Amino acid sequence: MASDSHTLLPVLHKETVFSDWQSDAKAYLRGKEVFVYCTATFDAAKHEEVKKDKCAGILWSMLSPDVRSLVRQHEDDPKALWAALPSIFAPKQAGQRFNAYKNLTSIRLKEGEGLLSLVGRVSEAVRFLKSSRPDSFTLDKADEELHAVVLLMALPDSEPAYATLKAPFEQSHDALKVAAIEQAFTSWSAFRAAGNAGDSGQSNPLSGAAMVTSANPPSAALEAASGPSQPCSP
Repeated sequence: MASDSHTLLPVLHKETVFSDWQSDAKAYLRGKEVFVYCTATFDAAKHEEVKKDKCAGILWSMLSPDVRSLVRQHEDDPKALWAALPSIFAPKQAGQRFNAYKNLTSIRLKEGEGLLSLVGRVSEAVRFLKSSRPDSFTLDKADEELHAVVLLMALPDSEPAYATLKAPFEQSHDALKVAAIEQAFTSWSAFRAAGNAGDSGQSNPLSGAAMVTSANPPSAALEAASGPSQPCSP
């Protein structure tokens, strides 16, 4: 990222941390006195149109070719372009927030790292988490989601069965619901208790892709995949 965003043009690439670029882009556009055209609507007076075109040109020049192909329909409208970028690079979805929680809670002091550097990394992770929340997000929703995230993070990634179980929740566009996760855990536990999961001759009843694309909630997909529970053999 540019150290002086007023003089060096910040360019957004697909691998760029969007929140960092967004901050630099705001500063650059404000330095050119055109950022207001990214967020407000103006009358079509000639001098306003000239500044709007200038804003569109500067903003477009901040995008790498691979990013431009994603938003080409907004090339001439800085307000629409500015609004479209977060929906692509910083979607406010449950899966995005799960990754943000996971990243935040995995931060540890690195060997040789100073404490101020650690403070900066934690602050950036918190900022990323906050930016992934929709405007309607409440404290109750935060509590619910934290509960759900802890349940999912407790499952080891090294176990394929558990990785498959939690994948649909990690990739969800909807809010993470504790009840749905607990129901999925219950269904999976019942399947394991029936002895089917331990049969190496049978394929895993759950396909990650199938669970993600299923119209049923994850727990329903689990039940459909495992079939009716059978009593354990004596």
